[in-house]
Amino acid sequence: GGGGFGGGGGGADSGYRRIGGGGGIDENEVHRLLIQREDLRKSRQFEQADGVRKTLNDMGVRVDDREKTWERRGGGGGGGGG
Repeated sequence: GGGGFGGGGGGADSGYRRIGGGGGIDENEVHRLLIQREDLRKSRQFEQADGVRKTLNDMGVRVDDREKTWERRGGGGGGGGG
């Protein structure tokens, strides 16, 4: 299937970039959760936002709020230097 990028002008963009590699993860779902979490934080619903972050962690996603990035962690072992 085609890569699910683009589409839906001005559509849901979490503002977070993915870094690193590793497959086996639904990036659309990750972005959906990041957007949901961002909305909760804007509404000062921090407990629910923490719950969303926990869901992401359970999926094997590490979020960096300072850098606005996320990455797949564990499982795949880093892809060596070079």
